[in-house]
Amino acid sequence: MALVLGIVAFLSNGLTAPFGVVMGHLGRHRAKKFAVKGRRIAMAGLICSYVCLPAFLGWWVLPLVNGS
Repeated sequence: MALVLGIVAFLSNGLTAPFGVVMGHLGRHRAKKFAVKGRRIAMAGLICSYVCLPAFLGWWVLPLVNGS
């Protein structure tokens, strides 16, 4: 799920990036705790989401803070 949200973040100006970060961290934790596969996919989702996070802040959050 984190990888999907990370990829969609590229297309949505970072709108899904915060959700991808949360899901990526949850996925890595669960994969480690239960010794299942998916840590690499969760890491790829984290990378995509963290790359798009500045776009989310610049496109969605800053205009709300500045009142524009």
